[in-house]
Amino acid sequence: MEGALDLRRVGFDLSPSRKREGSFFVEDHSISLLERLGEVEVMSLGEAQERYPELVERLRFSLIRPEGELAKFKEVTPTGYFIRVPAGVKMSFPVQSCYVVKTEGFEQRVHNLIIVEEGASAQIITGCTRGSHVLAGLHIGVTEIFVGKNASLTYTMVHEWGKEMEITPKTAVRVEEGGKYISNYFAVTEVKRVIAYPRAFLSRRAFAGFYSSIYAKGLSFFDTGAALILEGDGARGEIVSRVVAGDGSKVISRGLIEARSGSTRGHMECNAIMISDSSCVQAIPELTSYHPDVELSHEAAVGKIAQEEIEYLMSRGVSEEAAKSLIVKGFLTPRLENLTPELEEAVLNTIEEALRTAGSGM
Repeated sequence: MEGALDLRRVGFDLSPSRKREGSFFVEDHSISLLERLGEVEVMSLGEAQERYPELVERLRFSLIRPEGELAKFKEVTPTGYFIRVPAGVKMSFPVQSCYVVKTEGFEQRVHNLIIVEEGASAQIITGCTRGSHVLAGLHIGVTEIFVGKNASLTYTMVHEWGKEMEITPKTAVRVEEGGKYISNYFAVTEVKRVIAYPRAFLSRRAFAGFYSSIYAKGLSFFDTGAALILEGDGARGEIVSRVVAGDGSKVISRGLIEARSGSTRGHMECNAIMISDSSCVQAIPELTSYHPDVELSHEAAVGKIAQEEIEYLMSRGVSEEAAKSLIVKGFLTPRLENLTPELEEAVLNTIEEALRTAGSGM
């Protein structure tokens, strides 16, 4: 494994103190570590195709079409994991995975399948990063997630890429009746381009929440968001994004909530702080309803750090630069949803270290 890189920065920790159900670690396209420590099935997608050929054939590319740059995925078996949580199993600890681009200029393509069966609950944390010497590369990750009836999944992702890297994750989720899906996403380092637009399809009384925090630095370009398709009666969801845009970065924050049935509710909000005259933020919310019995709403706010907040901290003996850093940190620290105490502590420690290393950028 990548020896000089501290993978704890993206939430991947193999120390004895980190309790976990399993681990999956990839460098470029090589699986360097695969461990299963509990009842949850953790294996490579290739192994899953051999053990469960009909299941994998039925689910793979059932939520995402293999078009354009994804056409190559259909022809071969990309590196990726298969995680299945059996019906009724309640995971006490997370499965952790990590993808590292180890070689300069490498094009990493991965395909993941996650299945959480009826009545089960699970937590997965995925960290994505690059070798300490790597600046440029490509990462395309396809992830298809299936949350069963009355099941729940919390999926947390931490990105730490290089300033010349291009990232295009493709994620889609199917949540069955009464199921719950939570996505926590955090990115804090400079990157050339990230384009991500996960979609969740919700059945009757299902819920999905997408929560993201992005600190855009340098010439980073982020075009991110999420889509909630409320297909069943009583389906609910929310999309919450927080953005800090510095230097010459540009961030587009998109959101779509589409209601197709009655008694559905959805809310989205985007809050952004601009800390540079050269940065740009666009908030693009979209609400669509095909039924009158719905409650859909959105909020968006873009601006600078409030001067009174800076002055208040300075009155307490904090320098202006330190005050701005504290405000940015507090603003970006996400509202982590549905995590075990152990996983929440691990993620918050990861975010603390990432922000400390990144600095305020001001």
